[in-house]
Amino acid sequence: MNNIFKNKAANPHNLEVARHIYRVSPTDQIYNQLHVGQMNNLHNRSTEFNNVDNIQKSLEEMNALEYLPIVVGKGLNIVDGQNRYIAAQQAGEDIYLVFTDDGVDDQALMLLLNTGPVYKWKLGNYVDFWAHKDDAYKNFKACRITYPEINPSMMLSVFMGVNYRLRGHEMHGFKKGQLGTQMEKRGMNMQ
Repeated sequence: MNNIFKNKAANPHNLEVARHIYRVSPTDQIYNQLHVGQMNNLHNRSTEFNNVDNIQKSLEEMNALEYLPIVVGKGLNIVDGQNRYIAAQQAGEDIYLVFTDDGVDDQALMLLLNTGPVYKWKLGNYVDFWAHKDDAYKNFKACRITYPEINPSMMLSVFMGVNYRLRGHEMHGFKKGQLGTQMEKRGMNMQ
């Protein structure tokens, strides 16, 4: 594992280095030890293989992985970059890692990085993320599996007890893991 900013030429303006980015080659031990997805109570979204394929194609054209490092948290869990990690592994390319600080809440950081304006999570990603903490999300997930013919957005409106057109105002709480609380406020029970 090499720190890619050791070379003074990589920092021509003598800027303060806030975080180290490490280059990891396929022969380094840590290369295959990172955890993707639901490992050690950290629930990232499912790997999207069409994204992995697109990343692999872009690696063939221009490998820019060093400019978007994989964020790794406690227990070697990938907080952000699991699709890049899988694509790089399959292509046998080096990966670039940045590690979270000890005081950082990896789940909060994962939520922030994956739900910002660039990386929009889909409804199912939020459900998977919160299902281990809130039974309402577990029940919603079970209903999606049992009734795949029902549009997930319509099903969510039923769970939230709101009109489909008004549901957008309630999505903030849903994204923050408050589906159960929202249901309780409306006197709804999943039992």
